[in-house]
Parts: sequence; C-alpha cells; structure tokens
Amino acid sequence: MLVATSVPQRQAVDDGAVPPSEQIGADVWAVPMPMPGAQMNLRYTLTYLLRGTDGLIHVVDPGWDSDENAAQLTAAVDRLGGRVGSIIVTHLHPDHLAMAPRLRDQSGAPIVIHERELTALEQLLEAEPVNPTDWGVPPDRVPELTALAQSRSAYRPLEPDVLVRGSVDHIRLSDLDLEFLHTPGHTTGHICLRLPRERLLLTGDHVLPASYPGLGLGGRSMTNPIADYLESLATLCAFDDHEVLPGHQYRFSGLADRIATITAHHRRRTAEVYAVIETDPAASVYNTAAALTWSRGWDGMRGFLLYSALAQTAMHVDLIRRATLTDTH
Repeated sequence: MLVATSVPQRQAVDDGAVPPSEQIGADVWAVPMPMPGAQMNLRYTLTYLLRGTDGLIHVVDPGWDSDENAAQLTAAVDRLGGRVGSIIVTHLHPDHLAMAPRLRDQSGAPIVIHERELTALEQLLEAEPVNPTDWGVPPDRVPELTALAQSRSAYRPLEPDVLVRGSVDHIRLSDLDLEFLHTPGHTTGHICLRLPRERLLLTGDHVLPASYPGLGLGGRSMTNPIADYLESLATLCAFDDHEVLPGHQYRFSGLADRIATITAHHRRRTAEVYAVIETDPAASVYNTAAALTWSRGWDGMRGFLLYSALAQTAMHVDLIRRATLTDTH
C-alpha cells in the first residue's frame, strides 16, 4: 500500500501549496523549487541535496532557472556548511535541468546526465516537430496545437561533464555511494538514483505518488515509450523496501503497489485503444482519442491537454501495431 512518508509534503499537495524544505535522513534534504505556470499538484520540483562524508553536497535536479530559486538553493547549501560537488540531472525537462548551467558556473561542479538524455536533448532541439494534421486533427483545431508542437523556447543546448552509461552505472562522486539506473519512458534517457545504504530511491518523474507521468516527452524515439516505461518500471519492483523520493508531490513507501497501479492504468488504456481501432482500423489518432474515456471529458481537452492526449493515444496505437507485427512474424 502506498503511504506518504512526509506529512508536510502530502498536505501541500492537498492545499495547492509549496511545502517547506525538510531533512529526510542524516545527509539527505529536499528543497522545493517553484516553477511558473504549473499545474496545482506539480507547481514545484523537489530538488534533493545529498551530502557525502567529505562534506560535498551533490544536487539532484536543481530546478527551474530563476534568481529566486538560485538564491534559495545557494542558501540551502550554505546552511549545510559545504560546497557543491556535483549536479545530477534525472532528465532534460526545464523544471529539473534548467538551473544546472547556472549552478555549475557558480560552483565549478560537474553536470551529470545519461548519455541517451543528452542525445534526446540534441534531437529535441533539431528535429522537426510533430505536424498535428498527421494525427487527423480537424483544421479548426490545428492552430492551438501547432504552437505547442513547435515550442522549444525553454530548452537550451547542454555540455555535460559526466555521462551516465548503460542500464546501471556506478559513478564515483567523492565518497557518495550512489547507483544510477536508466529508466526510459518519460524521456529516453531518464535516470533514477539509488542510495543503497539508506534504502532511498530518487525517481525524478518516473514514478510519482499522485499522478501518472507523461510518456515520450523527450523527442522522438525509435522504440515505443510505453513499452520502455513498463519494462523499466518492472525493474524497480526489486526496491520495494526503499523510501521513494520523487521529483514532484511527496515522498512515499509502497513502491511495488504504486508500480502495479501505474502499470494497470496503461494496460487499461491500451485495451481501450485496441477496442477502438479493432472496430475502425483506419481511425485517425484524433478520432481514436475522441472515443476514449478522459477524466476531464473529451470536450474539456484544450491546448496542452489536447496535445498530450493525442501524443499518448498515438503511442498506444503504435504499441498495438508493433505487437501485431511481432505476432504475425
């Protein structure tokens, strides 16, 4: 069973507020970093500070780049009496990555990211955006989606100092015992971090306690993000005895149950999409999405919500077609 392990963080989600910073373990802290224009339950990113016995502070997901956030993060590190030893980024989204270059300029600490996420960022900056008409979007709704598909203003090129490689990597950051786990799905190079001694798992946006992370949000991929996500979710079940420190909302225990819930959610959606395209194999992504069940109702889908719904539907259609091709060969 999922159980919130931080009362202030859990209460902040209920109240639509930003929780206070808090100490999690002897050498682990959470510092909320607000971001502009965010949804109520994702109005801040949880930045984590990990202190080694040598006093170096390793910053995980420094957050949205703003003068206010920079000042708050600097003050948090100063209170611990150390200096920044590394800047670790779970994935490329600006609410996790954007302040990393500023923090490196200030501290001289290296930026650490997975090699596939660096490639994803480069592709995101260079690739042609999705054309909404490819999804069968009616002409009167194309303009509201075109601007979103072409929006890259929040992304910047990155030159990291250390690349995480493979599915599991151990990179020595001073004396910190830290395991890097490649967990694609939300983005192609997303990583989770494990502190084995403390039995803590930092999940970025891979596993959240109160919402389902969007998938395929790191540019185009040769593989199916849903399939990648479900596979990498399954690998984390081995750490059910760990406390989960997500990138948003609140920390919790009961990882295996949460993974089971998320997996069932995606399986149900795939089955629902399959039922639509079995009836009409030629249905466009737009018409398929319109026939699905949405918590806000299809008529309530506007702007980013519509774009996200179509992108997720397209991934489920692709998953089904890949499975069909595999079954016929």
